[in-house]
Amino acid sequence: EVWARVKARAGGGSIRADRDATTQRLLQVLEQLCSGGSRSAAHQHPLVLVAVVNFIGSYASVWNVCCTADAIVNLLAYLRQSILESPTAAEPAAASTRLLYIGCASKLVALAQTSETGHHSVLMTIKETIDAILKSGNETGTLAVVEGSTRLAVQLNDQTLMTRVLGVIMEPILQGSRHSIEVIRNPSDAHTLSMACQSLSICLRALKELIRFCDIPYDPTATENNGQLHPLVDILSALWPILHDVASSQTCRQDENVLIQVLAVNEQLIRTVPDMVAPHFSQLMTFVVQAYEETHLPCTFDFVAAAVEAFGSKNAEFIQSFNQLLAHLSRCTYVYVTNEKRPSECPQVIRALFDMTRIYVLFSPYALVNCSEFSTLFSFAVACVHTECKGERDSTRAALIFLSTIIGWRGLRLSQDANATLEADSEVVHSALAQHGDTIICTCIVGLSG
Repeated sequence: EVWARVKARAGGGSIRADRDATTQRLLQVLEQLCSGGSRSAAHQHPLVLVAVVNFIGSYASVWNVCCTADAIVNLLAYLRQSILESPTAAEPAAASTRLLYIGCASKLVALAQTSETGHHSVLMTIKETIDAILKSGNETGTLAVVEGSTRLAVQLNDQTLMTRVLGVIMEPILQGSRHSIEVIRNPSDAHTLSMACQSLSICLRALKELIRFCDIPYDPTATENNGQLHPLVDILSALWPILHDVASSQTCRQDENVLIQVLAVNEQLIRTVPDMVAPHFSQLMTFVVQAYEETHLPCTFDFVAAAVEAFGSKNAEFIQSFNQLLAHLSRCTYVYVTNEKRPSECPQVIRALFDMTRIYVLFSPYALVNCSEFSTLFSFAVACVHTECKGERDSTRAALIFLSTIIGWRGLRLSQDANATLEADSEVVHSALAQHGDTIICTCIVGLSG
């Protein structure tokens, strides 16, 4: 309400006077709270400091209208000092930093592009804030700062400047990742190893956020000569060795949080710049298979689903790879649920398996229906719905949705190629349905009857 009043441009002397008075009061409050500059944050009680940083973030759009770019940089310095001074204030200060980066982007972008001094000021502000929040170890705060600084960077019109700012954001995160990997390779004790895995997980999640918000259209035909290379080109050249080191480490693969986050980074790359990931496809699939064989974690299936969605119909080579991948993962799962855990004891694995196969129906049906394990996979889905996953909502629902998708594919809005593929191989589906149709109908009737 206050922001709307400050922003109002309606005529009338009383409205104008009220707007100006409101603006002045906000600026006076801000000046009193932050008097003494960024160093004054050290003298505030932690709870008071939390209230101050929340106030700064809440009125970011007002500061963008009423304050100079240099004043906004000073506010960011105050927030950065708050992160360093108080663990209690670190997270809200990071959240307010994000709000200032977004709400005051026009002023900060103009400052960065006006002069070398302004560019240096913005660059150092971003770098020092990233360093501060990483030092705090606050994961939520780290993600907020990375998001805000990345969203600010992509608004820069100068490609070289944008790439430089993104590099400043990424470099301390990569340094933290390298340090954690080195500790994981040679841990002094179990606690040190655990802390290194936790730190690596935070860094990987931060890298995912950077990639996620670097949402600039990618042109595969661009070259250095026309100056239109995607800014992630430089980032990826530094990132691939990190991802390779994580994938090569058995300790990293077997730590659930690290595995989830490294797969999330790769998945975000697939969704953002698939053509840049395609050359590494075989290496990624080898890593995923190895990780699943060692851990049987559902995140591996979730990643394969994202890869199928991006590359499932790219060309015959990809389709054949997905066909073989599905067969191998299915066989591994059958062995797992036979020898180690029943389906009812690993519902998230079953959920992820059938979520993945549903994606196969939509984006790579040829790889699914021509898979050597299709008949067994269909039978397994029926068994999960009928008896094996009884009482487990997520796994039962996923198996049921997969069955309804593959059986009722004609009612789906599929691509022309997918429709043609399923039509040509419809006998495979009909054969599986003829074998299990009675069981499916009985199970559904029992379920509907309560």
